[in-house]
Amino acid sequence: MNALDDSLHDDPLDWLLGLPTSAASADPARWRVLEGLARRAAAQAPGSPLRALLVAKLQARWAAWPLRAAHSTAPSDPSPLRSLLDALPAHPELRAHSLHRRSFTRLRNARQLAPLHAPQAQAVGPLNTLALLPRALAVLQAVSPEYVQRLLTQVQGLAALTAGAPEPGPGTGRGRQKSGKPREADRLDRLDRLDRLDQ
Repeated sequence: MNALDDSLHDDPLDWLLGLPTSAASADPARWRVLEGLARRAAAQAPGSPLRALLVAKLQARWAAWPLRAAHSTAPSDPSPLRSLLDALPAHPELRAHSLHRRSFTRLRNARQLAPLHAPQAQAVGPLNTLALLPRALAVLQAVSPEYVQRLLTQVQGLAALTAGAPEPGPGTGRGRQKSGKPREADRLDRLDRLDRLDQ
């Protein structure tokens, strides 16, 4: 056994904290799994079979870490893109723009949700869409306002896409014709073609 294995068996949390910090930022989900295993192993009594099992799983997961070799030989100079991304949040104009956009979105969504709080007509039944949709959105707004905000943003995007789409033509078969005359003419035309086929 080497010193790394000894420290893993002695205190799994200290062993985990001794690993390269770049591993946590490269794959946070896998890092959380390692962290959970280390916490559970540290909570068990030293020498217990459960602790030995958890330490073995922790060691196996670290050995199978896909980016492990990349972390040990990570370049000291960050890429130009990384340095640009690190510098972007420092600009006050970008921060102000982000705050303004969030405030505008919140106000726009509040304006769109205002009809939900208006009294609804009592003539509609309990399963009517005009009654169900406002109730469902009001419940969603109470539970998760961020979700309703995202939902409204997506609906607005879809509405903008359909606004620019061409209307279906008369040959697409969608919708009914407004007057009965062209429909009657089509029916007579079909009957005439069937008569010709029979002859």
